[in-house]
Amino acid sequence: MKKWRRRIIFTAATLIVIGFFCLYRSQSMPSPFILPKTLGTPPELSAAQRQVLPDFADLVAHAKHGKLILPPSGARLDAPVTIPASLRVIGNHHILAVSDNGQIIVTAGTRFSLESTVIYLEDSAAQPPHQAFIQFHGTLLRLTNNEIHNVRPTTLILPISPKRKAAQFQDTAYWFVLSENAAPSRMEVTGNQFHTYHPYSMGGFKIDGPISGIYSNNAMKYIHNSLRLQKADTMRIEDNHFFMDSFGAINISGHFVIRNNSILFPGGGIIGDGITVRSAHNSLVENNEIFGGSCDGMWVLSDDVDGLTFRGNRISSGITSGLHISAVTSQAKIRNITIENNIFASNSGPGLSIGAGKDIRIQHNFFHNNSPHFGAEREVLLAKGVEAIQSDNIYSVSIDAKWAKQLDFYRTHVNIAPADSMIPANE
Repeated sequence: MKKWRRRIIFTAATLIVIGFFCLYRSQSMPSPFILPKTLGTPPELSAAQRQVLPDFADLVAHAKHGKLILPPSGARLDAPVTIPASLRVIGNHHILAVSDNGQIIVTAGTRFSLESTVIYLEDSAAQPPHQAFIQFHGTLLRLTNNEIHNVRPTTLILPISPKRKAAQFQDTAYWFVLSENAAPSRMEVTGNQFHTYHPYSMGGFKIDGPISGIYSNNAMKYIHNSLRLQKADTMRIEDNHFFMDSFGAINISGHFVIRNNSILFPGGGIIGDGITVRSAHNSLVENNEIFGGSCDGMWVLSDDVDGLTFRGNRISSGITSGLHISAVTSQAKIRNITIENNIFASNSGPGLSIGAGKDIRIQHNFFHNNSPHFGAEREVLLAKGVEAIQSDNIYSVSIDAKWAKQLDFYRTHVNIAPADSMIPANE
């Protein structure tokens, strides 16, 4: 009996200790990322406003000389409309209300321009997979100074649950632009503002065919897969603002320049890189700010790289590596990469992690407090077989927490005499 009694007491004590430990962990660990249900109050058209909106398809049919100026009342688009010939739509900041299955289909060989239009993307029913506001098959797509308000419901599945070891994701059903052109085309997207009122309820630009042009001075917040260009050809992505974009901000392959973009919290607390490179030839990634990523700040996941420069980027506070380079298969050809004058700071993984490649130059970079749990040698992590030359990089001195606690927060280090030391005498 004494033996069983001891076992019972020991088991009860163990359970109590585990219970207190779990309570402590739940209070001390940061709260899980929780998506807000809504992102502000969306604009809404009254029934009276809707009644006076002319049909956009009728306006397109009666457009003259390839130009359509929206009337002050605006217009509505409730069903697909085909653009059979080149057309320029000038909104003059009037409303285009898009509901149900409304979309614009730009046919092959045509040029389509939409400018200064306030676009309401509404929905009264579930959309089919990969529904898009613009289905682009033409030669030129120009979007300038538009204001997009997406009030469609969220279709992205985000099971944030501690019981699941791995989250399951479903791609969003709605893209702003979807293009699968086989022939080369061009896009010029400048000065647009994207607003969504249900997190990650809209995809950005999914263009799978050959594309050239410029994407600049746009703001995208809470967008799912903001910019996905699979065959970029002299594409420039400059001076944009990306904020909380799930599955990453920029996903690109080909020949491109990515410069002066602000990419904050890429992945949206779920998953996604700031910049994902699938292939690159003579391309440049320069002067981008990437902060607080939910995966790699920049990830080169490729078997085909020849000529890629990372210069002057600032990548900090991500949950994995600042810049990660890795191959997809053993047949990868990753070469001629320059990494210079970048700042890698406070990333949970290495500032720079390279799993494959040759002819890699790592020079004049700054590394601070990356991989804090693995030591200073993890600032740069090179896999076996990587051929890289490192020169003139600067690594910050590791900060010891116990030593830091002995000093006043507001020390200045300016003209301090020994007698003015802030360290207590008994320390």
